[in-house]
Amino acid sequence: TKSRLASGNKSKIVPAHPEFQETEETKIEDIESGAEDGEGENVGDVDDTIPVNNKSEAPLPASTKKNEESTYRKSMKELESLVDSMKNSPAVSIISSAKKGKQAKTDLSVAERITPRTTPRNTPKRPVVEDKLESQVIWLDPEEQRNREALALKLSMETPDLGSIDFSDNMTAAFETTTAADSAAAVPRIFTATSNVDEKKAKEIIDLLGGEFTTTIDPENIPTHVIAAKVSRSERLLQCVAAGRWLLHTSYLEDSKTAGRWLQEEKYELGNPSNNFIDLTAQSTESKMCNAARRIRQQVANGSSGIYSGMRTYVALPKQGPFIRLLQAGGGTVVKECNNETIKTLTHVICENRHFNLIEGKVKQLIDLNIPVHTPIYLNDYLTSETKPVVDGYVLDEYKNLQKERERKKNETGSTRKR
Repeated sequence: TKSRLASGNKSKIVPAHPEFQETEETKIEDIESGAEDGEGENVGDVDDTIPVNNKSEAPLPASTKKNEESTYRKSMKELESLVDSMKNSPAVSIISSAKKGKQAKTDLSVAERITPRTTPRNTPKRPVVEDKLESQVIWLDPEEQRNREALALKLSMETPDLGSIDFSDNMTAAFETTTAADSAAAVPRIFTATSNVDEKKAKEIIDLLGGEFTTTIDPENIPTHVIAAKVSRSERLLQCVAAGRWLLHTSYLEDSKTAGRWLQEEKYELGNPSNNFIDLTAQSTESKMCNAARRIRQQVANGSSGIYSGMRTYVALPKQGPFIRLLQAGGGTVVKECNNETIKTLTHVICENRHFNLIEGKVKQLIDLNIPVHTPIYLNDYLTSETKPVVDGYVLDEYKNLQKERERKKNETGSTRKR
């Protein structure tokens, strides 16, 4: 056997026997051996070199050569058998990764090259991977899967079964009970009553249900509800109507006590045409007051600032209190003093013929400013009438006569100047 040293750390041994001549089927790429021994660093440039003992280059004895030749023959037959079995196997090599667009590190398969070694060893079997490129692999995140299951459970608990709900033909009636209870709990209820109602009994029921009863009324503290058996033009009732408060029949308290809670007021409102408490078509004071109470309450609920809003009034009466409180309850403004400055801002003056002397010194200015001076009944009719009354029909007679006299003098003065 001839041997020679290769350049670097590699050497090549050329076998003398013709049976050991290299063929394509007797080459093997020793990838793993190179990784372990530090040899064959370039996998893609594999040749038929084998490691050589650098310490001694002496020729081997003849007996050793024969043993090696016998071992080689046996090993070569085993390798040929292994190659034939690999050719018929469905296994795929590392080169299959090139199908996904990646460049393989080597284009030689294990079955294509076999490198003989001085000491044959068993080639490790690679794991067999079936080529299923057409199958789609879906990876599920365990955490995401748990979140999906938790959400599905929550929805199943929160979503009611529609088959278990009793749908009423009238949806308003179906939800009336809970809506009324919620509304009653949110709104404070302060009651007052007209003179023909038993106040002691009314107060007991109101206290029992958590309300408040009062007999003191002023523009800053007007009750939310008025209980009335009969409607009259009392100061207390007029203020509540002007402020847009509930005007209710006495049965409201009894029925609420029986139910153990505050009921909805609409059914018991005296101005509601759906009940028969009062004949609202009659042109009586009672029917006008009830109709006005409902109409003004609805206007205030829709955002109106009050029935008397926009009115700036001076009350020229010895007893001003009731009229001042009525105007203020309805959103009006009261001017407490009529002088040369405030008179210019007035829209109305309330007075009576017997008290005309209270404004006599201001009459000329009032006429020049075209400010009407009318009776107190104008406030009542303005409150209860569906259409606003014409103020000229309520002007004081004495004031009206002075207006005519002043107009006549103006006309005479104008005629004289023309002559």
